[in-house]
Amino acid sequence: MRDVKGSPSGTLTIHALTGLVLGHFAALIHEFQERYPDIRLDLNVSDSVVDPVKAGVDCALQIFPATSTELIARPLFPVRRVFCASPQYLEASKEPKDPRDLHDHKLGLYSRYPSRDRWTFHHEGKEITLYLHAKLLTNSVHLLREYAMDHAGIVCLPTLVASEAIKKGHLKVVLPNHLLSSFWLSAVYAGTSRNAFKLRLFIEHISDRFKRLPPWDAELIERGLISDVLIQG
Repeated sequence: MRDVKGSPSGTLTIHALTGLVLGHFAALIHEFQERYPDIRLDLNVSDSVVDPVKAGVDCALQIFPATSTELIARPLFPVRRVFCASPQYLEASKEPKDPRDLHDHKLGLYSRYPSRDRWTFHHEGKEITLYLHAKLLTNSVHLLREYAMDHAGIVCLPTLVASEAIKKGHLKVVLPNHLLSSFWLSAVYAGTSRNAFKLRLFIEHISDRFKRLPPWDAELIERGLISDVLIQG
């Protein structure tokens, strides 16, 4: 009742994906704190999948399904993925024209997608499913970005991590017309959270800031660097 009548206060504990937080979250947090100065944020950053109740956090921001039917998962925005490489790497190697050509390249892939080494590409209403072998397998999308920018190979990155490098020409999207399914960044939380009011304010702030088409995707689409088609994962 104190939160409802006056300025909401207290600590809100959030678990968030590393790829989301680095590069896109500081300004959002700043704006939230300006609006609600008495709310203290305790932000845990990790790519681990957590149950918010067991982990002792109010909310987990993640692309993975809720680990329990007792949890609520509110979709916030899509996380598109693209294969990309540096122009230098593509000049020295034969740029793929078909997903099967990826077998001939050094690949860097994220290790924690639910589909593991199984990849499905969507093109003109058809699907191509491949099992890809990675030269570099890691749970760090930022390492994959640096790997690609060092001209080491072709990597698959979420656009929220790759967008700046793509816009600046440091990375080039490979197979732009062969689309991967997108995940959704969701806020996962218990329906009985004791910080429900503060949590609702925080989730609404994220939703208002990024909406259904996040700004990093909107600019890439406007420039014709990625497709505006969204394949649901």
